[in-house]
Formats: sequence, structure tokens, C-alpha cells
Amino acid sequence: MSYDLPERLVTGIASSALFDLTESDAVFRGQGEEEEERQKDREYRPRVHVAVATARNAPAPAPAPAPG
Repeated sequence: MSYDLPERLVTGIASSALFDLTESDAVFRGQGEEEEERQKDREYRPRVHVAVATARNAPAPAPAPAPG
């Protein structure tokens, strides 16, 4: 499926950039994928303010009409 995104800046942000996944990674490496999956609903400490990151991809306001 494609999206029509003219004049839009589209960015991708990895979850590890937003959240501290150190503990989750330690569980995955030490106890395996199944145990890490069981803990997937836990809360993670944010690395950056998520609202700032998501607001940057909000729709741009409509341009002002040309004078005249």
C-alpha cells in the first residue's frame, strides 16, 4: 500500500531511540525470546519526550492564500 505524501518529511524512529530497552535486551539475551515476549507489556523509561518526536510528523498547516 502506498501513501500520497507530497511535500512531507517522513522519518522513521527506532523504539530503542525512544525508550531505554536495556532491561528487555538483557532478558532476551539471558532468558530467551519467550520470556522477553511475556514481559512485553511492561513500561519502559522514555529516552526522549515522545510527544516531541511524534509532533514533528503532524500534518502541516494549509498554506495562506496568495494576496491579490
